[in-house]
Amino acid sequence: MKRMSNPVTASSMAEVLEADKHENGRKGRVYKEISDEHKSEQISLSIKSTANALRDAINAPKVNLSDTLQVQERTFMYLEACSLSSCFPSVMGLSGALGCSRQNLHRWLLSHPEHPTTDFISMVKDSMADVLTNASLYNNANAVQVIFQLKNHFDHADRVEIAPVVPNTQIDSDYNAEEIRRRYLLDDTEE
Repeated sequence: MKRMSNPVTASSMAEVLEADKHENGRKGRVYKEISDEHKSEQISLSIKSTANALRDAINAPKVNLSDTLQVQERTFMYLEACSLSSCFPSVMGLSGALGCSRQNLHRWLLSHPEHPTTDFISMVKDSMADVLTNASLYNNANAVQVIFQLKNHFDHADRVEIAPVVPNTQIDSDYNAEEIRRRYLLDDTEE
């Protein structure tokens, strides 16, 4: 450790601490700087990945949503790609893999409620919601973000049950003091 100069001042203490910090292998940069760089890298990778996925979706042959077997094949291909790349599956990603937008997929599903493809896509959405829920339960995903995703993309909702208030129809004269005493007091001798 470096020796401090005579007279000891805040500046000389700071010099010794700074020299000691570098000698002991600590990085000179603050966590915030490193964190910001990491965030920037992650954002950049996310944009590149999204652009590549969009390029692939545009160049891939569109799936006929009325052909349930074709939809199933492409869906399983998409889920396998998510597994290999360690990405959470999403409805937006699935719609891109099917060659359409999320909005167009949603409109098609609404206009064909009894179609087997609609049933299959509903099962896929439930599976995706299950993946997110399990990831959250095992701390592999942010629980708050998962709740947001489930509510906004997978039709989950908080439920508040409101029970009607039943007015008391008993009149004051219907109360009997002895009956109340007997009901609420364990032993009359304790009085």
